[in-house]
Amino acid sequence: MSDERRYSDEEVEVILHRAVEQSVERRQPTALARDGMTLSELESIGQEVGVSAEHVREAAASLDRVQGIQREWGVLPMSVYHVTPLSRTPTDREWSELVADLRQTFRAKGKLDGAGGMRGWTNSNLHAYVEPTGSGWQLRMGTTKGNAKAFIGMGGAMLGMTLVMAVAAVLGLGVGADELTSIVGTLGPLGVGFLGFGALQLPGWSRTRQKQMEGLERRMLARMSAADREEEPSGG
Repeated sequence: MSDERRYSDEEVEVILHRAVEQSVERRQPTALARDGMTLSELESIGQEVGVSAEHVREAAASLDRVQGIQREWGVLPMSVYHVTPLSRTPTDREWSELVADLRQTFRAKGKLDGAGGMRGWTNSNLHAYVEPTGSGWQLRMGTTKGNAKAFIGMGGAMLGMTLVMAVAAVLGLGVGADELTSIVGTLGPLGVGFLGFGALQLPGWSRTRQKQMEGLERRMLARMSAADREEEPSGG
C-alpha cells in the first residue's frame, strides 16, 4: 500500500486555488491589474495547474451566461432559455457546425431563417439564434413544452366542467344524480389523467433541455476558441 499522502476535497480546493494564484502572480501582476487577462491566458494558466482548457472556457462562459426555467402557475417548468455572449460573430463554417450540432442533439432537422445579421434555426417551439447585441453577439436558445401545456389545459377544462356540474346538481339546476355520477365518473378521472400526464413530464424534460443547451454552448465556444488560437500569429 502506497504511503503517499492523500488530500481531502477541501485540501484539494485550497491547493488548486493557491496554485492558480501563484501562477497569476508570476505573470506580470502590474499589467494584469491594468488590462485583465484574455481567455487564452486563462487557459494557459489552467494548463499549468492541471485544469483543462475546456473547463476554463466553460467556467468563463458561466460568468455571463443567462439561463433558467420559466414556470407557469408558479410551479410548472414550461419553458427553458439559455443565452451566451459571444466574442464575435461565428464564421459560416462555425454556424454550419452549430446547426449540425443542434440537429443531432435534438434529433430534428428544423429550418433556417435570419435577417439583418441574425441567423436562426427553429423546430416548432425550439429555437436557436445567433444575433447582434448592443455590445457584441450572443447565442440565444429556448424552447417551450407545448404538448404538456395542451394536456394540462384539457385536464383543467375537464375538472372545471366536473366542478360546474357538481355545483349545478347541488343547487338543483337540472342536473340529476345519475347524470352527475356519470359526468364525475368520466370527466373526473380523465381530467386528473391529462393534468398529471402533462405536469409529471415537465421536471425531467426541463433538466434535459438545460443540459443539452449547456453542451451546445460548450462545444460552440470550444470551436470558436480553437479557431481563434489557430489565427493567432506565432511568436518568434
